[in-house]
Amino acid sequence: MSRLSFGNANMPKICLQSLVRLIVIMDDDDDVRLTISANIIDDLELVYWTIGLMHEYAIKGVALDHFKEMRGLCRSMNVLLAADEIYISRLVLRTLKFMVLQDTAFQLQALNVGIGLRLPKCLASKDDEVKYWALSVAHEFIQHPQWRHQFIESGAFAQVINIGLSVMSRKPLKTATEILPAKEYIVDILVMMWGSGKATASFMC
Repeated sequence: MSRLSFGNANMPKICLQSLVRLIVIMDDDDDVRLTISANIIDDLELVYWTIGLMHEYAIKGVALDHFKEMRGLCRSMNVLLAADEIYISRLVLRTLKFMVLQDTAFQLQALNVGIGLRLPKCLASKDDEVKYWALSVAHEFIQHPQWRHQFIESGAFAQVINIGLSVMSRKPLKTATEILPAKEYIVDILVMMWGSGKATASFMC
């Protein structure tokens, strides 16, 4: 698709890479506007750089509503998480966290495409950044009672407990940036899970 649209498959990638680098050095107060039309594409590298650009906007709190309206966005994020590459998972999970934060509709949209099923592997990652951002996303998803049983069955809840034991007994997760300490996410998740009778019964079985 990128070849048909631009005549050169590498051109949109180069443009997106340049925009990412430009936005990184912008101040938070800079007025930035962009319309991305590369949300439904077959080129995963182009999807990655699109997400990379969105990440820089997301952490500045810019144009989030616009991005959330992009058809196929959650599906693209789900595909990127399936790639099981640490640097990709970090970027996608961090972007996702800012997008699902306090947005029930978008949380459900992300769950409906199967992103929740990617979390167990992310929570079990050897990379602390991936673990932290997966934990922060799980914290948003767990607010939906209909997902809690799947959260247990998929093994994600067990991974949260493992992270909790590690954080409390040895050392905190090493992350470059964070919204809340990992232990606060863990405590919130445990409170919500243990407060759910059906989910708790399933876990105990």
